[in-house]
Amino acid sequence: MFQVKVYRFILSFVILVLGRFAVADLLPIDGLLSDLHSVLQDPLSQKLCPLKTNELIEYYSYLAEEHNVITKDGYNLTIFRCNSKSKSTYEKEVVVLHHGIVSSSDDYCVADPSHALAYVLAGASYDVWLSNARGNFYSRRHITLNPDEKQFWNFTWYQTALYDYPAIFDYVIQETNQSKVYSVGHSHGTYWRNDFS
Repeated sequence: MFQVKVYRFILSFVILVLGRFAVADLLPIDGLLSDLHSVLQDPLSQKLCPLKTNELIEYYSYLAEEHNVITKDGYNLTIFRCNSKSKSTYEKEVVVLHHGIVSSSDDYCVADPSHALAYVLAGASYDVWLSNARGNFYSRRHITLNPDEKQFWNFTWYQTALYDYPAIFDYVIQETNQSKVYSVGHSHGTYWRNDFS
């Protein structure tokens, strides 16, 4: 089983690397850098960039909640809840959004409400929860370890799947009183599905 996962990881990595080189030859890098510079100079971008997930949610007039989840191995994860002000949270279907690697819950709510998945789902009457895996900006806490210590960072993606996601699901189920939770993940956010499906 472990050997199959290693081969799957190596194959995925090779496809990713080859894909990057193939695409790099087709893209006008100067144009991309110019576009990036324009976006960074935009006043709205400058206003939104320093905002945290809950502040982004509130900026776009949605209800935001911040919650803390403790994993079985002691990591303190910050997760956020996003709901529409115009719709009741009573008996909504629940969805948890998981970010990709080296990312955070911000990814699902940084764009405007017509494009950001968190707002689209909240507007469609879902009770939206945004997770953060151990070690990212929002989840650099532990009940005994310090993030400045090497031991804090002694974990793998496997521990994220084994401890973080089950703790998040259990917490969301308990908070919402729902027995069924939908999950959407990107990249690293889908890792739990590979081990538990």
